[in-house]
Amino acid sequence: EIDIDGETLEPRAFSLVVASVVKDLGLHMWVTPRAAEDPTRPHVVCKALSVRRLGPQAHRVLRGRPIEGPGFDGLCETLTVTFPDGAGPLVLDGDVLFSKTAVVRAGPRVRVVAY
Repeated sequence: EIDIDGETLEPRAFSLVVASVVKDLGLHMWVTPRAAEDPTRPHVVCKALSVRRLGPQAHRVLRGRPIEGPGFDGLCETLTVTFPDGAGPLVLDGDVLFSKTAVVRAGPRVRVVAY
């Protein structure tokens, strides 16, 4: 189950769920091109597509275009993912974690100094 700002999304199962405050997720994968639009709200993309419908849209991701199909694509304050059958897999910065519930929000601003 996925809740965006307290509203439960339909359908109940998704093949892709991404939340980020960074536009480029690596290898020029711009799944969340609106990520830097508002630093207090991550860009969330939730899609209920089969591999056959999701895969051919890779060119859209590489160009920073929205993935077409049912689901959610927008900014939010809070994303809550709940796995109905116990702890489910989550990937955070490349590490696989397991949890029954995950809550995603923008954290504090971090200043980065470049030399």
